[in-house]
Amino acid sequence: MGPGKAFGELAILYNCTRTASVKAVTKAKVWVLDRRVFQAIMMKTGLQRQEENIQFLRSELTEALGFSDRTESRPPNLFKPTV
Repeated sequence: MGPGKAFGELAILYNCTRTASVKAVTKAKVWVLDRRVFQAIMMKTGLQRQEENIQFLRSELTEALGFSDRTESRPPNLFKPTV
């Protein structure tokens, strides 16, 4: 552990017992988050990451492949698995 480190995130995400304990050997400031607040932060972060990925796919990738934003313009088997 050290400055800026976090612990207990898995326990708070999955509502389970923490697997470790932490003991401060010097003065420390500790922030505590309610489980619902932490989950909301994680959800928002995940949604932001998803939106960034979607925007990338709509711009960089589609331009590189020569497709427009319209799904009708892509070849029909582009995203279908092949056997």
